Amino acid sequence: MITVTPTAAQQIRAAAIASDAEGLALRIAARRDADGSLHYAMGFDEVRGQDLRVASEGIDLVVATGERDLLDRHDARLRRIRGRRFPLHLHQP
Repeated sequence: MITVTPTAAQQIRAAAIASDAEGLALRIAARRDADGSLHYAMGFDEVRGQDLRVASEGIDLVVATGERDLLDRHDARLRRIRGRRFPLHLHQP
């Protein structure tokens, strides 16, 4: 489903601590627009009834069952532009 790079995992752990969200999973959501483009959202959340749960690099990830196909074979990584780190984003290799 989704893999997290080691560097992204460090940043996710730091973000959880900074936002007092330790112990919560990282929820990843996706939707496809009419033009076919995908839009993603991420945030710390509790696991809900039918959620799919997977761990990668020690990070608990949750995805709503209906969004699994949209997120298949993605990885979460930090993006660098002009040598600066930008927020975590999803990438489909």
